[in-house]
Amino acid sequence: MLKLGVVSGAALCALGLLVPSAEVVLWAGIVMVMVTPLAGVVASTASLVHERDLWAKAGIVLIAVIAIGLVLSLA
Repeated sequence: MLKLGVVSGAALCALGLLVPSAEVVLWAGIVMVMVTPLAGVVASTASLVHERDLWAKAGIVLIAVIAIGLVLSLA
């Protein structure tokens, strides 16, 4: 799933760079490339929380760090 999201985002970025009036497509590709790893971490953390694993706390911290970086980079 991660590979599909990154490849799709990269394809959208390439299309957005090739077509002069496709700025929205470029931004969609950038956001997809940034959000795909976050989705993987969220899914893994949800699984860890469901299993009541102690590593779930590390996943929650990682989600917070990625989310803060995402917000700061898009601002």
